Formats: sequence, C-alpha cells, structure tokens
Amino acid sequence: MNKKTSPHANSWLLLYPFLFAVYPVLELFFKFTPPFGMLTRSLAIVLLFVGLCMIGFYKLERSWERAAFVTTLLFFILLYYGSFYSVAWKWRIGEFRIGRHEILFPLWVLLLSFLGSRWAWRHFRAPQVITVFLSVTIVIAMIFSAGRYGVRRLAGASALPAQPAVINLQHEGEVELAGATLPDIYYIIPDSYGRADVLEKFFGFDNADFLTALRERGFYIADESRSNYVQTALSLASSLNMDYLEAMPVDAGDRIALEQLIFHSKVRQLLADMGYHVVALESGYPITELRDADVYLHSTDYLNVNAVEGLLLINSVAVIAMDKGWLSVPVAGRANFTQVQYALEQLPEVAQLPGPKFVFMHIVAPHPPFNVMRTGSFMAPLSPDFGSLDGDGRSGPPEVYVSGYIEKLLYTNQMLLTAVDAILDQSETPPVIVIQGDHGSGMLWSLNSMAETCVWERAAIFNAYYLPAAGLDRLYPTITPVNTFRVIFDAVFESNLGTLEDLTYYSSWQRPYQFTDVTTLADLPCAAPKN
Repeated sequence: MNKKTSPHANSWLLLYPFLFAVYPVLELFFKFTPPFGMLTRSLAIVLLFVGLCMIGFYKLERSWERAAFVTTLLFFILLYYGSFYSVAWKWRIGEFRIGRHEILFPLWVLLLSFLGSRWAWRHFRAPQVITVFLSVTIVIAMIFSAGRYGVRRLAGASALPAQPAVINLQHEGEVELAGATLPDIYYIIPDSYGRADVLEKFFGFDNADFLTALRERGFYIADESRSNYVQTALSLASSLNMDYLEAMPVDAGDRIALEQLIFHSKVRQLLADMGYHVVALESGYPITELRDADVYLHSTDYLNVNAVEGLLLINSVAVIAMDKGWLSVPVAGRANFTQVQYALEQLPEVAQLPGPKFVFMHIVAPHPPFNVMRTGSFMAPLSPDFGSLDGDGRSGPPEVYVSGYIEKLLYTNQMLLTAVDAILDQSETPPVIVIQGDHGSGMLWSLNSMAETCVWERAAIFNAYYLPAAGLDRLYPTITPVNTFRVIFDAVFESNLGTLEDLTYYSSWQRPYQFTDVTTLADLPCAAPKN
C-alpha cells in the first residue's frame, strides 16, 4: 500500500526537487560569475519542467512525497549524468575501461530507476525521512556554494571599472599615424602556441618544417620570444594597447576591464582613425570575440545556446550526444573543433574583402580540447568532452596532452600556411601579418601557484612577423607582444613609439593583477614532465 502524505506534513519540505533542479545552474553562476541574464532561460526551463513532473507524478501516485522523490531521481538521470560521467570515465577493470557511456548510462538509469520504483518505495519504512534528508542535503549544498562564492567575492572585493582602464603609453603626447599606403594588417593569435625549443624538449617535436616554410615566404621568426603575461586576456589586453597593465587594481579578480581593453583597444582605435575596417572571427572565448567589428564572422554549425546553457548540457545526459558527434554546443570539444576549423578556413576568404582592414583572429588551437587530427578530421575525446583546460586543470596524464597537442598543432600549421599563401597572393599591397602565441603551452602551468609553474614553458611563445623591410630591420629575437604594434606603427605609419623593455609577469587566476616579474625565471628551462 502506497504511503500518502499526511495533511499536516510540512509542505515546504516538498520544494527540494526545485532546489535540486536549480542547483546546477546556480553553481555555474557561483563558479564563473556570468551575467545573470545568461541563467534566466535555464532557470525557467528547469523550474517549469519540475513543476510539470511533480503534478504528473502526483496524479499517478496520489502522494506528493513520492512525486517529489521520483521527480528528483528523474532530474538526476537527465541533469546530473554528465557530472557522474566526468568522475567515472576513468574506471577500469584491468585493461577494460568501464567508464564509457555504453556501460555507465544504463547502470545510472537502472540504479536510479530501482530507487524510484514502487517496490523500493514500499520498503521505505518512513518516506518522510527521505523528504527531510533530501531537503536538508540540498539546502546545505546551496549554502556551502553560496558561502564559498561570498568568501571569494569578499576576498576580491575591489571592483574594476566597467569602462576601459586608463593605460598611458610610455611616451609624451598623442600617437600620430601617417602613411600614403595602408596595408592590410592580420593579427593571428593561435592560443598556447609554444616556442620551438620548448616543443622539442617537452613534446619531442621538431617544428622546423613550419618555421622554414614561413621563412621562405619572408617571415621573421623571433626564436627567443616570450609572452608578457601567462593568461590570454592579460596578454591580449597588453599587446592591443601596446603597454603593460600597471593601472589595474591589484586586489581585484574581475576581468570586465580586460574585456573592455580588448574590445576598445588603442590599436583598434588608431587604425579606425586611419580608415581601417575591423574584421574579426569567432574564437569560442567571449572575452576575445569582437562582435561589434565591422565584419564579424562566426559559424552556426552548433546549437545556439549561451555558455552557461552549454555547460549545463555538458553536465547532463546530453554529453552522450556530444561525445558521439550528434550535438555540438559552444563550450564543448566538438564546437571548438567547428570554431577552429571555420576560422582557419575563412581566413583565406577574408583576404578578398576590400581594404584597408585590420583582421583580428584568436583561435583556441593548439590549446585543449584536443579534438582534431593533423589531417583535419575530428578526434574523439580522450577524456570527457569538456577537457578544455590546461595546466593543473588539464584532463589526463602528460602523454595524453603531448599527443593531442601535437596533432592539433600540425593541423593548425597546415591551415595557417594555406591562409598565408592566400593572403600573400590576393594582397595588392604587401600586407602585415603577425602570427603570435598569447602564451606558451600549459603542461606545467598552475592557475594559482607560481612555485608549481614552469614559467619557461608557459611564457615561451611562437612569434612570427611578415613586415615591410623597414619593419624587419626593427625586429629582434627576444621581442615580446607588448612591442608588436609599436614596431608595426613605427615602421609602417611613421610614428615614434619606440619599444619598451621586454618583461614577463606571472599572476594567478584568482588575482590576475597581482603581477610578479618572472623575466629572469622565464629564461631558465625546466625539466620535462614525467609520464
């Protein structure tokens, strides 16, 4: 006989299914702090779905306690499977990997279906205890998440300005550009593209073929180059404003100002004043996507959801469809494959657009996720589809990072050469082309510990320039990104910016503006990681 809810039961306890449904959404907010508007659609959908399920199961069972319990288990099946998979995918019995969807998902469904069965329910001596236990559990979980978020916010209480921070160039007066010819300028940033000596020592990979091919086309390779910062947003905010980020509040943890510095950079402003049109390509990393460019090119070959919704889908049963290649969302490995492929294939076409134009392209390659073979075919993930982090957040051991990185690097090299040839062939005026890593690879990078970071690996970048002869004469092996557009503007537009001292700074992810000068450390090779 089914046990029915007492008319005197605390009905507020039956709200726990709604809390379990919204918890993953709020946890993403607490962890990544996106604009709250990105959460509203997800919250509305899960709350509506819970309400409908509760009503439907009540009509079947005539018990609100049982309806709440079954609804919660259904949500665990649908909304929490991806989280379970991310933990269980490593499970093995000997050489046989049981952490695969074909095994894990049926086990997940069977377990939760058994717990929700009428047979199991009849054997629960006190169903109200289940209600109290689940209610208390989810409330504690939400309080813990909110408290952790609050502590983090209080620790970084300084707020950055919503408008671009004031960064003064290290010279007196305004920057003045002049020039009879206005060459197209291409600024191409392959994320995490490491320097040749690091690739050889850490990856056992010789990048000489690519370097030789570029030199044959007239490129200068700065073979001792370092990044100025070890994080993408910091690096690009600096290079696009031609200066160091000394104006940032050191205790802040917000990146809003970096986004503004990238979107409304000094380089973009000066080129726009000269009559340049801005052409930008999608990166999949919102802080580097110049969506307000004169021409913005992006792929539509994936589900039109925002980043929060994409992460929710990754943590849900939808991860099965993603891993099989049936579904693609912006933050998943398949979408990154699509975005990188699209950008690299569009670059030759961009050369046909009328100029003068400033082309800005940041691609998340050879940075993880490792999802492409050197031939250009999709590579099934070696770890769950959200393995897009490097450093101490990377998925898998060093050998997995090495093999995936090299495959993606070789594909990137091939596509970049094709694009360079198309640009050179279709440019009436010799263009300016910069291919520059924002930072190096990230096998031995720690997000929050300089002591655990191989600064040499993280700071050593690939850096190649195609410039007029007057510009090539100004280049040198150790040039860093902060001086890139200083050299270009002095050589092409008769400015007098000069160059700054080439420095490298480490800062943690939690405190991005607490800079430590690691210039000397960045020149000291580290031991290769052990498998």
